[in-house]
Amino acid sequence: MNYKVLGNAVGGILLSVMVVSGVAKLGMLLPDYWLLVALVAWSILIIIAYVGAQRFKETDGEDGMVIYADYFDIFKCLSVIGVPYIVIIVGANFNQVEASTIFAAIYAVIMTTHICYTSAKINKFSDLPVVYLTKFSISILWIFAVIQTLNPSGKNASERRGNRSVAVMILMFLTPVINMFVLSNEGKSLLQEKFKGRRFSGAKNIRSAMK
Repeated sequence: MNYKVLGNAVGGILLSVMVVSGVAKLGMLLPDYWLLVALVAWSILIIIAYVGAQRFKETDGEDGMVIYADYFDIFKCLSVIGVPYIVIIVGANFNQVEASTIFAAIYAVIMTTHICYTSAKINKFSDLPVVYLTKFSISILWIFAVIQTLNPSGKNASERRGNRSVAVMILMFLTPVINMFVLSNEGKSLLQEKFKGRRFSGAKNIRSAMK
């Protein structure tokens, strides 16, 4: 392990937390417009990330940044939320809530550290907050949308249909965005398999976006 890279990774995490805290504080100062503040901040983040990712491709790695190295990198980011979610649900079914929660927390910390470390190896320290916030925010939104698509929340059928529709729209928007940020196609076929045979509305469009 390269401890300089690890130090950069930890520093990048701290800077990312500071950025998120700053946006959150701005949202609290403008309580009536907190959603607008969050959307504007996220849009700016995506634009900066896109420019940096394109710059990396145009200069053959001499400049710019890498958001997702490949689709395996995406799997890892998705697992930070996905694996704890599954483990906690399974644990609850076996009356092992505390044990499953502890395992979920440990897994999330270890995987997050691993992802940040590998990202720090291929990105400049100054770019890490953009890289981290982009890859984790997109991944969290994507896995949340998948969960809502497959098992929508809601008190009645109408609310569940509405939540599923919103989740499908989020997936249809985020999927091409993810493709746009992936440097290598390695592992892409595995991601496509996740939606193979899905019958819900919008599944066909999502599969097409991943081609």
